[in-house]
Amino acid sequence: MLGQKIKRCRELKNYTQEFLAAELKISQSTYSRIEANQTDITIGRLTQIAKIFGLKGPEDILCGEHTTFNLNHNTNASGITVNQHAPDYRDDYILALKEQISLMSELINQKTNRKKITKKK
Repeated sequence: MLGQKIKRCRELKNYTQEFLAAELKISQSTYSRIEANQTDITIGRLTQIAKIFGLKGPEDILCGEHTTFNLNHNTNASGITVNQHAPDYRDDYILALKEQISLMSELINQKTNRKKITKKK
């Protein structure tokens, strides 16, 4: 699921896998495995990808897809972009939030472990 969200962001930016791979300093085949969910991705790598997309952070990859999709549709009379026929994304949104919680927990654990290592020195 995360790989699909990354792929969707890449496609919305009209970036190629080769471009993303070069920016991340990895091979195109390695990057392809990220989009295909065939490899684990660290919070650091996800943060790098978010920056390349011009996003604030990795959480924008997880939750930003539906917002981006909805904003690319109809404009109402007041100039606000809306999509009145958008499918119900609640289940997808809940899954995205769970992934976000998992990633944030991992980040907290990494920072906690760094503090423990620093205190031991």
